Amino acid sequence: MINQSFDFKQFRNLQRRGDIFLLKCDSDNIKRKLTELEILLQNNVDNYEFSSFKTIKKNGKVIYLLDKCSNNFIWDEFILRKINHNIKRIYKVKQADRNTIVNQIFNILKENPNYYIYRLDISSFYESMDRSRILNKILASSIISVETKILLQKVFNQIKETSGLPRGLNISATLAELYMKDFDRDIITTDGVFYYARFVDDIIIFSIRELSFDFLNKILKERTLLKFNNKKTKIIKRDANKQDSFEYLGYQYVTNHGSTKSKKSNIAINIAPKKINKIKTKIIYSLLDYKKNKNFKLLKNRFLFLTCTYPIKTLHQRISQYKNSGYLQGGLFYNYHILSDDNHSLKELDKFVCNILFSNNIYSQTLKLSQKKRISEIFFYYCI
Repeated sequence: MINQSFDFKQFRNLQRRGDIFLLKCDSDNIKRKLTELEILLQNNVDNYEFSSFKTIKKNGKVIYLLDKCSNNFIWDEFILRKINHNIKRIYKVKQADRNTIVNQIFNILKENPNYYIYRLDISSFYESMDRSRILNKILASSIISVETKILLQKVFNQIKETSGLPRGLNISATLAELYMKDFDRDIITTDGVFYYARFVDDIIIFSIRELSFDFLNKILKERTLLKFNNKKTKIIKRDANKQDSFEYLGYQYVTNHGSTKSKKSNIAINIAPKKINKIKTKIIYSLLDYKKNKNFKLLKNRFLFLTCTYPIKTLHQRISQYKNSGYLQGGLFYNYHILSDDNHSLKELDKFVCNILFSNNIYSQTLKLSQKKRISEIFFYYCI
């Protein structure tokens, strides 16, 4: 039986390695705050009120954040974690694993092409969801605790600017997965579909028979009231006589089909051009920042972070011994682990770095020649 209690022990189980940094509070003070929270909720959970949420805009989307300046920030953070934990465990909600999806697609593409590929994207994923629909489902459930229901309602009472799910909060990702379950099931069981994956709002379908876009859009609308982004929709009919390419989850897949005898396809997997441009932008910003602070160690670490497997002390790891949990890894090796051996996207990045370091421009003019050489020895291609 899953313990849905909002008590000290349950809160401590949700504590993470980086909480002393995120919460700006040492371990003893966190324990004290969690003890106070347990007492407060035990007396009357109805009296608890969340602090106002802060909002920021990123890529045109509104992101909701807890206010770190609020006196109740630690309480709000742990209550949100526990609400999210309860819903995930009760409904067995789990977000798809990006690396698993990428490996599965790679293996499918190696086989002889006799199918259709549908690359789809849902418009305004979180903002367009009917919050009342998913909230009513949880409130009507007999397996969700009363405390979880009350506190979940209180979260949304503070967010009235949107009728959808608020981006940025952990519960939104979980509720979105729960919201999409019926649609996922309908597509998986559609006649002809032999592979389906969804990573948040990005969808890919492999089918041995043609599926009309109107048919897919109809299922999405009936199950979720959402709609696909027509501009990002791509439908490919695999043809052994032509080259195919599409992008998904940051990768660009290019298929050059083999002979009829081999019945195999040669797959070239690159970093998607859009992601390449983002990396180039980060390189430029790193060099511009160096012009201001003259911190070469920081500049070198930034290049290492972009290129190599680099340990990160993440704020989202649970508290445990280093030897047991380890660190998350940054860099291209971690994010793009199945790139082709002769990868032109990585070579393009190496060429870009050399050009920007050793040509006459404003970005690298403050670096000494010896420093430029040290940076140029940090390769994208050879790190992978």
